[in-house]
Amino acid sequence: MALPTGNDVELQRGSLSLPVDLGSGLKINIYCHTVIIERPHTAPIVPGNPSPPSSQPLRGIWVRTGGVLDFMRTLYQNILGRDPESHAVLEGSTREVYTRGLAYTVGRFFTSPEYTAKGLSTEATVDKFYLSVLGRHPEAEGRAHWIEEIRQGMTLWTVAEKFVGSDEYRRRVEADQAPDPIHWPQ
Repeated sequence: MALPTGNDVELQRGSLSLPVDLGSGLKINIYCHTVIIERPHTAPIVPGNPSPPSSQPLRGIWVRTGGVLDFMRTLYQNILGRDPESHAVLEGSTREVYTRGLAYTVGRFFTSPEYTAKGLSTEATVDKFYLSVLGRHPEAEGRAHWIEEIRQGMTLWTVAEKFVGSDEYRRRVEADQAPDPIHWPQ
């Protein structure tokens, strides 16, 4: 089978685990790590005008068929800037979502020693919340709002709950653009 090529298609690594029962007590897992994602068309960049943040490529794009497991992969990429160490680590993060909820897991990424050691600015952290949870770059007003909330003492745990519990995230779940958080924040 030939894969489409050209400017409208790019290959993006995903992760999908498919359990198969072969009978006679023999079971295997099939792992798929490549899917096709259509690249959205963007307006040309005019010389002399800075390109908007939304024109930057998104490294960790969630693949719906990969479910929560693939969303965890995108959290590693978008928050920590790396892939998970192993499939087992990825599966552990996925289990955490099913037991504690997505907001807790997102909060854990942002409060992890690895993330805090990066010493990123509040602005960079807010940008990562938008990209990781809402799948987009922030608009100016929203960005300013969350920067101020964090500077006024809102914890990153609470920010995670607010993003995952937001109307925008709910709309993304309803449109199959984000996984169900399992436990909706109150």
